Amino acid sequence: MHKTRIAATQIELERSRGNYDNPYDRVSERLFGKPSGPSPAPALTRVGLTLGTLRDRFLADGEKNHGWGAKTRVNVQAVFGLLVEVFGEGMDIQAFTHQKLRDFRDGVLARMPPNRDKVARYRGKRYDAIGERQGLPVVAA
Repeated sequence: MHKTRIAATQIELERSRGNYDNPYDRVSERLFGKPSGPSPAPALTRVGLTLGTLRDRFLADGEKNHGWGAKTRVNVQAVFGLLVEVFGEGMDIQAFTHQKLRDFRDGVLARMPPNRDKVARYRGKRYDAIGERQGLPVVAA
């Protein structure tokens, strides 16, 4: 019983650090078993859903099915714009990991000034150039 508690505590500690790489968090592995090595390449390689396509679909769905107002759309576009600026529009969304998005939130999003696109001195500047400035007010992540 004691070893079980130690193992559970270690897993919770790793989860709190953003590491979900353990057998308990690999749901598909538990349900379907481990993958059996590399599968043969399909005849046609297909690109998964890209960040740009996801952004477009998400914005369209928000307006159509959730009645977003102009302010909500601007806020969502700002976050997606920053994601695209950092990772690129063509990035396959399956390449995102929990840790990658936490790093984005803590390392990029939290360093951006409020109203980045509205303030003239920040408009048109890359995220890394803005984040290097000292004493900058940050957006709550």
